[in-house]
Amino acid sequence: MRRIGLFLLLLGSVCLTAESIQIGNGSLLNQHLPIEPFVSYSYSQQLYRAADIGFTGQVSAVSFQYNIPSTYFIGSSAVWKLYLGHTQREQLDAWVPLDSLVLVFDGTLSEDQFSNGIPGQGWLNINLDTVFHYNGSDNLLIAVDENDPDFGSNADDFICTEAAEVRGIVFASNTLNPDPASPPPGPENLFTRLAYPNLRLEITPFSLTPWHPQPEDQTTGIPTSTDLRWQSNASSFDVWLGTDPDELQLMAQGIASQQWTPPQPLGLLTSYYWQVVAHADGETYPGPVWSFSTAGEGIGPPQNLSAYHITDHVQLNWQPPLEGEPVMYRVIRNGVFLAATQEIGYQDYEFGPGQVLYYYLLAQNHLGELSDPSNTVTVHIPDIIPNLILQQSFEACSPFSQNIPGWQNLDMDNSPTWSPWPMQGFGEPLAWLVFPPAQLSPPQTGLEAHSGAAMAASFNVQTPPNNDWLITPRLQLGSAPSLNFWARSHTVDYGLERLRVLISTTDADPASFTSLNSGNWLSVPAEWTEYSFDLAAWQGQSVHLAFNCVSWDALALYLDDIVVTGEGGYVPVGEDIAVPDCFKVFPNPARGTFSVETTRKSPFNLALYDLRGRELFSIRNLSSFQSAEHALNLAAGVYFLRLEAEGGSQLKRLAVIK
Repeated sequence: MRRIGLFLLLLGSVCLTAESIQIGNGSLLNQHLPIEPFVSYSYSQQLYRAADIGFTGQVSAVSFQYNIPSTYFIGSSAVWKLYLGHTQREQLDAWVPLDSLVLVFDGTLSEDQFSNGIPGQGWLNINLDTVFHYNGSDNLLIAVDENDPDFGSNADDFICTEAAEVRGIVFASNTLNPDPASPPPGPENLFTRLAYPNLRLEITPFSLTPWHPQPEDQTTGIPTSTDLRWQSNASSFDVWLGTDPDELQLMAQGIASQQWTPPQPLGLLTSYYWQVVAHADGETYPGPVWSFSTAGEGIGPPQNLSAYHITDHVQLNWQPPLEGEPVMYRVIRNGVFLAATQEIGYQDYEFGPGQVLYYYLLAQNHLGELSDPSNTVTVHIPDIIPNLILQQSFEACSPFSQNIPGWQNLDMDNSPTWSPWPMQGFGEPLAWLVFPPAQLSPPQTGLEAHSGAAMAASFNVQTPPNNDWLITPRLQLGSAPSLNFWARSHTVDYGLERLRVLISTTDADPASFTSLNSGNWLSVPAEWTEYSFDLAAWQGQSVHLAFNCVSWDALALYLDDIVVTGEGGYVPVGEDIAVPDCFKVFPNPARGTFSVETTRKSPFNLALYDLRGRELFSIRNLSSFQSAEHALNLAAGVYFLRLEAEGGSQLKRLAVIK
């Protein structure tokens, strides 16, 4: 095994396709570079960096950008000699000696060399009498000797680019024609310039040293069955390959092709280093050491990430990737790594009131490969609201469901809906729908809930008007009660959505409600708008509130962040026991988790409430229940379980201790 050193690109003898490169795109005038047309004689030198040229090659033509408004130029400034040379100087603080330069053009310019004619603006193209071999490593020096004894217009000029160092030097005189072999030292009529003329080079790259690797240097995700390819004008090649740049192994020797195929597949997710050594006419031309990394097995992003805030934590749920086998998931919150888990769920307890949290996931396989990010979800942690009775932001509800636990959701128009997006249920009669726009396919990224990822939506019906009712649980208002919520129309294009806000002191029958809003309805703007209603007239009473969409052939009405407050108010749970005691809750007290079993053969429904009467969780059609399967993670305290079965319901008290 051996390590082959790096060498500068060396000249070869076979040419490739010519390229035109431009150096400089400034608009600087009055620099007297490469000549000063206003005087009789000038001699200049200008320096161009190797890094700006980029490769070795044969220079066959040069072009300078001109701005010549007069008709005098050809008759007064067209006798040129052009010299090219290599230099290691980084700036021109003195003349570069003529014996280090090569005369490449000696003649008189003609009008057809000006791309847009003169007068005009464009590029002066000079085809060289002698092709110049540029080595690709030194800087390029161009000297221009203008020898016409007449003088032209002071309006004629060439366009330059500003530089941070002296990149141009010029002697200009009406009386003294400078000798390039011994140019005047100045200071009279000698000027140094922090600039250089805008330049185009016609250059044909060539090299015996291998170049243009495939795979390209430092690329990733390369298939394990890849070929190695390169370009060179040499006659034979040695190929070196390995996983350590200092310990490459000779894999092929003396091959004529500019391609080599590894005899067996490369390793997965491995960094490789390789080098090609070219041979021609008994000489050796080592190429650079290139690198690439192979692809792994690949893994897709986690699917259908959802998140919602429940009591003291944010619950994240997702599904595995469609491709690949994950061994771990990385949870990213607000752009920063939060945790790693092997489960398809996570609970985040580290946050404070009023925070806005953004989550996405990365899946990782056994090779350590990471997937693309999952969808991003947003969770708004509520502020601590004094005297809170009811809060509903729809994040904890099932996406695209009409089931909003504890609420009544009625479709009174019974008309099919229009279908703005392909989604199950559209086209059928719908009441209010839990609507997370980011979970549509494709996601509606320009449409967002007021907070979090979900909102309630009432979609327009084919036989208007809408008549969709969303009715709260029974509320005990307490003193100084109020209602606050946010609403918006989807668009103004079909007219604004219409919303009625109502209250009932008797029951949840739509016929029992009276209006809180003035007029027949609220015309809801097409941006999120806050609405507040003072419920002091009903303080201390037991009421239901309702949101009734009565839009006429619009598109969609959205609701979010419904909050009811009132000192001493609460949501009554109810204590009707209409079925025999057929449920067992154990252990009780529970240390974090509990189970519910029943002696009945029919399914039952479960809802969990805190002492304030706020519903924390609900689920339907159970034969038994284990809280550990639903990641409830309840804080220590007292809770109530409403257990509904055929014929009635029971209320069970549950104590949780830590």
